[in-house]
Amino acid sequence: MNCCNNEHKTEDNLISSLRKLVGRSEIYGSRPSLTIDVCSERQVQLMSEEIQDLEEEQGRLVSGFREVIDLISTSQRLVVVHNSLNDFAFIHSKFLAPLPPTMNEFTSSLLSVYPHILDINHLMKEIGLFNKMTSR
Repeated sequence: MNCCNNEHKTEDNLISSLRKLVGRSEIYGSRPSLTIDVCSERQVQLMSEEIQDLEEEQGRLVSGFREVIDLISTSQRLVVVHNSLNDFAFIHSKFLAPLPPTMNEFTSSLLSVYPHILDINHLMKEIGLFNKMTSR
């Protein structure tokens, strides 16, 4: 196979594969994987630069989201949500600390960061239950 004739096509496929890999949308088994047919030192450099750029972009996105989480926490304002247990579990595990072993510990930990949470889904269930009890 002549590397020079397929260089543009190989580079497009490589960049596409790298984007999928860094974006975690392409997984082989339990670990990300990528097969690369490298023809030259220059392609290795280009690939390394592309990976570094994608990692920096991913880092900026995560850092920006972390800032939002910190701003909401420091504001101590009411956080209004709808059916957010999974969302808060993800935020807790990725940005605050590992998930605690019990629900009570999780609730306590979460309320130490976000002391004022109003879950509309839970509230509507409580109101519905209250309406059923009072209408009898």
